[in-house]
Amino acid sequence: MDIETIEIRAYRREDLPSMIRIWNQVVEEGIAFPQEECLDDETGEAFFASQTFCGVAADAGGTVLGLYILHPNNVGRCGHICNASYAVERGVQGLHIGEKLVMHCLEEAGRQGFGVLQFNAVVASNVHARHLYERLGFVPLGTIPDGFRRKDGKFEDICPYYISLRGCSGLERGTEKQSVQRDELLKNVRERYAALTSALIARGITVTAMESCTSGLVASLLTDTDHASEVFRGSFVTYGNEEKIRRGVPEETIRRYGVYSEETAAAMAGACRKAFGTDIGIGVTGSLGIRDPENADSEPGRVYYAIDCFGTVVSRVAELPDLGSKFLGKVYTAGLVADEIGRLLREDGIPDLRPAEETQTF
Repeated sequence: MDIETIEIRAYRREDLPSMIRIWNQVVEEGIAFPQEECLDDETGEAFFASQTFCGVAADAGGTVLGLYILHPNNVGRCGHICNASYAVERGVQGLHIGEKLVMHCLEEAGRQGFGVLQFNAVVASNVHARHLYERLGFVPLGTIPDGFRRKDGKFEDICPYYISLRGCSGLERGTEKQSVQRDELLKNVRERYAALTSALIARGITVTAMESCTSGLVASLLTDTDHASEVFRGSFVTYGNEEKIRRGVPEETIRRYGVYSEETAAAMAGACRKAFGTDIGIGVTGSLGIRDPENADSEPGRVYYAIDCFGTVVSRVAELPDLGSKFLGKVYTAGLVADEIGRLLREDGIPDLRPAEETQTF
């Protein structure tokens, strides 16, 4: 599917069945929207009609692939603050449709006369949305512990965000503003690693990494914090297939699944954890620049990362936004890794190795 052919426009009555279905997908998942009740034809029509604006992402054939709603977040003297929600059709994530929806929403909010766009309850584990918002200039407002009750009954933190819309109708985001946003990305990821390494030190949990596309950046960020040597034993940068195999990744894994795969990322995490005898192993592989001529499974902008935590492996695949440089792609990917380990810490996926009276949360 060609992302350039996808149009963001105001919704039409004939879009309602698709909009209701896509909205309900997110509600049923129970990990992003606060709503618990699904929409039917009647309630859906009334719900979307009540919004200040509803936008849809439609392909050249008119098929709706995503949507957003825009409405006031408050009244009276705070009525200039708006709120929005976004939903993308299951199965088409990774095409940057969400980014197109957010960008259109920012423009439309300015046209509607709003001065601030605020997100009240971005779930902490929704790392792809959070990275997108931060890259576009949204400012995080901290964390509300246990502010979201998931479908499985567990509670999770929420992270409010805002962005000023003053002078941003049309979003004149020039080179200077892009530079500021990139600086903010770097600052944000460094802060997340400082918190992560401090938490690992406090909990007595050792860590290592085997990195390919990030070229050692994860290891560098982990060791930027004082006393990191208490938990960081060393790491590998394995840019080529042969080096991965030499460091313990099974050749059969690469041959069967490809070097760019969740399976290879998981094998990298396990191999480095075994080599250094640590509690956590991190594996990162993917393509951040041009297509790799040596590996047919190369897809620029797609990365795979895995965390081997005491022998239990969590692996992920991510489609990166266009950040304009390989270095920022490395930074963004490193941020995904930090967030995944942080999620494990928050959800007690990683045991605390210190006496109970010394424990702290991340």
